[in-house]
Order: sequence, then C-alpha cells, then structure tokens
Amino acid sequence: ELLVPMELEEPRSCCDCAPRQGTWRAKLGEIVLSNWFSNLSTALVLYNMVLMCQPYYGMSEEYEAQLELYATIVSWIFIVEMVLKLHGLGCANYWADGWNQLDGSIVSMSIFEMIMTALASGSGIKLSFLRMLRMLRVLRILRLMKSWKGLYKIVMCFGKALPQMGNIFVLMGLILLIFSLLGMQLFGGMYNPDSGYSMGACPGGQCLDDPDGLLGLEEEPRFHFDYSMPAMITVFILLTGEWVDALEPTMAIEGGVAAIFFIFIVMLGKYLLMNLLVAVILTEFAEGEDGIARTARTARITSRTMPSDDLPSSNPPWPTDYSLLVFGPRNGVRILCRSLIRKPWFDQVVIAAIIISSICLTIDTPRLDHSSQMSIILQKLDLFFTALFFCEMSTKIIATSFLFGRDAYLKSAWNQVDFVIVMISLVVLLAESVPQLRPLRVLRIMRVLRPLRLISRNAGMKLIITSLFKAMPGVSNVFGVVFMLQVVFVILGMQLFSGTFGSCNNPAILTMAECQPEFTHLYLPNSRTLAANGIPALNYSASSAGMGFSTAPGMVGVGQ
Repeated sequence: ELLVPMELEEPRSCCDCAPRQGTWRAKLGEIVLSNWFSNLSTALVLYNMVLMCQPYYGMSEEYEAQLELYATIVSWIFIVEMVLKLHGLGCANYWADGWNQLDGSIVSMSIFEMIMTALASGSGIKLSFLRMLRMLRVLRILRLMKSWKGLYKIVMCFGKALPQMGNIFVLMGLILLIFSLLGMQLFGGMYNPDSGYSMGACPGGQCLDDPDGLLGLEEEPRFHFDYSMPAMITVFILLTGEWVDALEPTMAIEGGVAAIFFIFIVMLGKYLLMNLLVAVILTEFAEGEDGIARTARTARITSRTMPSDDLPSSNPPWPTDYSLLVFGPRNGVRILCRSLIRKPWFDQVVIAAIIISSICLTIDTPRLDHSSQMSIILQKLDLFFTALFFCEMSTKIIATSFLFGRDAYLKSAWNQVDFVIVMISLVVLLAESVPQLRPLRVLRIMRVLRPLRLISRNAGMKLIITSLFKAMPGVSNVFGVVFMLQVVFVILGMQLFSGTFGSCNNPAILTMAECQPEFTHLYLPNSRTLAANGIPALNYSASSAGMGFSTAPGMVGVGQ
C-alpha cells in the first residue's frame, strides 16, 4: 500500500512539487541557495547597474547596439537563474520568498519587453511603454539588500516611518499652497518693464520685447510669484533653505520689508519641518529592535590600566615579563620609567610639546626660504620635538614592554598611532641627512598627523573619536541607502531627460533641429570620446546631475 502513492508521485514533475531528497532537483536547490551562487547574482546585479549607466545622449548606433547586446545577455542570465531556481525549489517554494517574487516579476517583465521588441523591430512601430518596462530593470538594485543586512534594516525602518512621514508631507503641501497664494498676492506681477524686467524670454541676453536693448530690460528671475506653479516652486526652494536667488531681486523692488516673508518660510521649512521629519525617522529607528541607533550608541571608554605597583619578590625566569628582553620587573630603570609615566607633569609636558610642534608645522610653509633664520630655528625645533617624542615612547615601552605582556605598548590603538607618527618623524630626519634616502622626504607630509596625538590624552576627544568609529557601520549602511537612491534616480533621469538639458545661445534659432548641427560636437565630449575609442565610460554628467538633485543648490541649478 505504501508503494502506490510513491509510484503516483514519481511521474509527477509539476512545477509546484517540492524536490525529493537525493534527487538532482534537490541538489540543484542546494546550489541555488548557496552563498557563492547568491554572491554571483549580486555581482551580476552590480554589473547590470553599471551597464545601465553607460548610455548617453548622441551615442553612435554601434555603441547603442553593443550596450543592447550586453543588456540582453544579462537578461538571459537572469532568466536562466530564475529557471534554475524554479526547478531546484519548485514554484511554490520559489514564489513564497519575497526576494524571488521581486526577481521573478522583473524577469517576467524583461521577457515580455524582449518579445514585444522582437515583434515590433521589423514593423517600424515604436512602443513607448517598452521604455517604461526597461526602466523598471533598475529595481534589481534592491537585491543588494538581500546580502547587505544592515542596508536592509535601514530600508525597513524607513518604510515603517512612511505613514508618519506622509502626515508631514501633507502638512508641507498645505504650507506650499498657503504661502504660494500669499506670495502671489504680495509679489505677483512685480517683475515688469516698469521695474526693469522683460515680460518675455531673453534668449542669448536679447529680450523679445526689447530686441535693440534700448530699454535695458533684464530677463525675469527664475523664482517669482506671477503664477501658481512658479510660486509653489519658489516656496519649495525657500523651504529647502535656498533663499538668496529669490530674495535679492525681490528686495531690490519691494525693499527690506519683503525679507520678513522669506525669513519666515526658511525658518518654517529648514528648522521646523525638516526637524520634524528627522525626528520621525529617528524615532522609528530607535524603536526598532535592530535599529541603527544601537550601532551608534556610545560605549564607555575605560582608561588603560597602568602597571601594578605590586612587584614580585624576585625576577621571574627570562624572558617572562622582560621589557625588550632586557628590563625585568624589578629592574631599576624599568621602575623609574614606571614612576615617570605616572607623574601628572609627564603628560602635561608631552601635550605642551605636541601643541608647540603643531604651531611650528603651521609656520613651516613651502614658500619659506630654507636658508632663513626662521627655517633654521624650525628645523632645530623639529629635531628637538622628534627626540622628545622618541624619549617619551621609549620610556613607555620600557615601563610596559613593547609587544608582549598584559599592558604592552602596542596593544593600545592610541599608542600604535603615536608609534607610527614618531617612526615617520625619525625616517624624515634620516632622509634629510642621507642623500640616498632623499625620496623618503615625501613622508614629511605625514607630520600633519602629529596633532592627532592630543586625542589619546584628552578624554573628551577620545570619547568622540571612539564613538565615531563605533558608528561607522551604521553610517556605511546609510551611505548604501543614499548610493542606491543616487544610482536609481541617475538611471531614471538619463532615461527621462537625456538630451533635454540644453539651450541654444543664438536667439535667432528657435528649434532644436536648427541648433543641433552646429553644437552637437560640444555635447558630452568626454563620454563620447571614450565610447568612440571602445572604452566604456559612466555617464558622469548624469551622475553629477543626480548629485545636484540631492542637494538644494544643485537641485536649483539642474531644475531650472
């Protein structure tokens, strides 16, 4: 009776069936779930993102065909990956995973887009919606969160904060509407010929209503309150804190009283709405079990334990607890060094020397005459401070031992910094004395690290630096989110606005077709030159525009 269901089960090879243990499908399932397979998929996602950044406006047909070929190959690799997972896991297990749902949806859209492109290629019909499907490939970057757990936690916390952020966005929309209407009532129509501004466009600096320049009219400022949409854009720019370009022409006409309106909007947006938004996000992060706030939490800084005063009655067998293999625990020189480093004045002298040597570094400029009296004094002071710091380091090494032992000198990260800085100073002095070592004089630039030695001797600065390093994992996760958004919007921006950020400097030419032949060779010369030589190059102009949109001044410049 037990053989009957097994015989009925064996011929069933439906996609929904989970693979049985020991079969080739089960082994295939182990492969597609392995770490190395996931890492290969992640690398392919990164390559796909780089590939999507390669197009640029005005690229040759050969270059475009080459990019399309690479994109097709990548799409087929993702299709093969999906097929392998479907056979190795079964449809039910495959679609039960959220990441596979994302992959499967994108791959399905890619297959549909490839089929429709093949059908429409010979007919001459251009299907505009295929462009939208192609842009959805950028969602593959979300797969990075599968292998980057910290990034995934931040994105999830950010998603949980969206409902509360939505309330703030609604409030921001109301503020935009109210102040744009108020601005239209106060400042609408003030840019007119009576105030010295043209009512039309001024291409190439020549206004249409003043072609001869007799009236001396200027083009209307880009931020104004003449209509509802420009008024809302102006208020939005003010909310981001960029008020100079909008306020200056307004004050020139309306006087200083107009600044009250602008100052109120800037304070409302930059110091109230923005802080509300940050507070909502931080609250959600703090409440999360694995929030980023835990990563940045300040750890208590414990002072380094000094060597014990209790000395053994006799020296232990050599080389146990021997500093530099010479100075035993009861050695007189070592006992003296221990007592010196415990003296309060010892650290005070070192701190004063660090401060004075740092001041000397600021005086020692490259333009200083090496034969001058000042240069000679600075060289002698540099030699003196290097010797002093070497003596300090030697005293601590003798007192605590160099590398081995409970309180060895190099077991402290701060002492490692001191050791590197002192060694660099010694190498620089040696390079100045020995002609064969002159190339090592380039290490003189590393003397700028000397002020860092103050950090280990100040508890407050040490706490700040230590907390900063402890927060770096969380900061890297935030940087990953920013980078993902940057790449996504750069690619979308190229797909939507490629070739549209341009203007003709000849006012007599009104169409792009007439202006383009004369200026085409000036557009994106770097990317075009690289592509013409067969060298793939990222579209740096689009990346710069993406960085511009992520900052208020850049957004103003690109958005205009």
